[in-house]
Amino acid sequence: MKEKIAAVLNEHNIKTNVFSKVVNGGIISLILLLVVLTILEVDPKFQNYRIVFESIDFICIIIFSIEYVLRLWTADLISERYNGFSGRLRYMFSFYALIDLAAILPYLLSMSFLGISWQASKVLRVIRILRLARYMKSFDFIVKATRNKRAELFISLQIVILLTFVLSVLLYHVENVAQPNHFSSIWAAMLWSFSKFIGDIGGYGDFSPVTPVGMLLATGVGILSIAIFAVPAGIIASGFVEEIENEKKTKEINERVRLLEASFTPRINSFLGILVPIRKRTLPIIQARLNFTDNEIFEAVRSSSQLRIKWDKSDSSVKIFDTIVLEHFIPNTAYGVRRINEGSNIHIINPIGRGERSISHFTNTLADYGGFNFISNECFSSGELIDDIKYQLDINPDLANDTINGPLGAQIFCEDLKQFIKKRDWVFVVRSASSHHENNIHIHFGGAKGQLKWEEIQKPTITDEASFKKLLEKLKQQLGELGYKAGTHEYYSNDNPNLLHQYIFRHTGANVITLFISIDELSSEDRFYYNLIKGLADCLKEI
Repeated sequence: MKEKIAAVLNEHNIKTNVFSKVVNGGIISLILLLVVLTILEVDPKFQNYRIVFESIDFICIIIFSIEYVLRLWTADLISERYNGFSGRLRYMFSFYALIDLAAILPYLLSMSFLGISWQASKVLRVIRILRLARYMKSFDFIVKATRNKRAELFISLQIVILLTFVLSVLLYHVENVAQPNHFSSIWAAMLWSFSKFIGDIGGYGDFSPVTPVGMLLATGVGILSIAIFAVPAGIIASGFVEEIENEKKTKEINERVRLLEASFTPRINSFLGILVPIRKRTLPIIQARLNFTDNEIFEAVRSSSQLRIKWDKSDSSVKIFDTIVLEHFIPNTAYGVRRINEGSNIHIINPIGRGERSISHFTNTLADYGGFNFISNECFSSGELIDDIKYQLDINPDLANDTINGPLGAQIFCEDLKQFIKKRDWVFVVRSASSHHENNIHIHFGGAKGQLKWEEIQKPTITDEASFKKLLEKLKQQLGELGYKAGTHEYYSNDNPNLLHQYIFRHTGANVITLFISIDELSSEDRFYYNLIKGLADCLKEI
């Protein structure tokens, strides 16, 4: 509910969200209506409609007050800066929040015992028109330009104040003898100088220097009075131009993002008979088909939450990574992808989609074709350079200690596993394996390396022994018919308490199996790749 309200109130969603368009359009209409009423209520011709005007004004204030409270409530979804009590206070003092408050405050004050007069509140209601600034892109550019150039503005202000102080000190020493009543102190001289900056409001500068040197110094003050407005205006103008250029560049990048994401649009797969997204795109293909440069592709990927770049091999016989590919996924959680099918007790878990080649598409398609539950980590990997996303979820001492000290998304990933996986469910953690082993598929269920028989395993991660033995036999038989060899613990151990496999079993009591798929099979041609997915899914459906 909170997320939906935040999306509806967000004026940036007007073009994409019908409810947001209606709500924000309604708010704009009410603001314009109140502006018209502000004009009409002082016109003698419309004095008979005063009660009507006041009733409309009262209704609008209620609506604006509710809107303000809802915006304050959902502020933490706009930015992490607004989390908690201190964050809400920070939001309340943000530019647009202050304008929203100013739109309702005069009326509220006029109704309180601390309030202002009704007439004064009517005068202040003209502030409401500033609420339109939220919906004006040009005004938003000015706000952003001022915010981005605040350092330059502060420096220019420092220089002006410093020079004004120097000139005021000199004016005092030069003019004090000639005009002791007017330039009686350095403070009086500074007050005279600053009064010249704002047009001599209040009569503080109704006199002028009379000495030649004083007149020359007054000329300097006059020049500063121009600079105090001209320099900031120039700085803000340059920032305004930069914001327009940034907006133009952002639109271009967003269009490239749209085209790249559209190139992965799911199509009916002839092997599976369902809609399946494209496995991956190589950079040369994208450059040839979309006419993008490397830099344009990289910019688009950095701006997209659905695209990522990975090293890959053009052929399984190649010893080193020699090509760059694009992968696509659609995140719906802080860690990646979660799809829950209440009618299935089978869970496909992908713990390291960001770090391993081809595994994300494989597991996604396997879960989609089989109608299984799917939980996939697409955001965190141990090989990342940035600490915010550097975390290993397939094997980690934190898992054995039951203390996930990684990023929030990693913590949510583990919590989701415990929440959605039930006792006696079937869990398949899918990983990629190196290609130099005889087995194409490794089926692990809690044993140490070399323990190939059920009887040899001290603590199997299976609670339904009979069903598992049937499944294992079925997998070996059906995969063998497809030309694949399936084994168990010939090459790898699966009893390490740091493994995600063991973590899931310990916390859920489900039947937990890890499937290691050879990277050669994950990178194979479509006809082999999709036949393997179909064979696996058909076996799992029989559980």
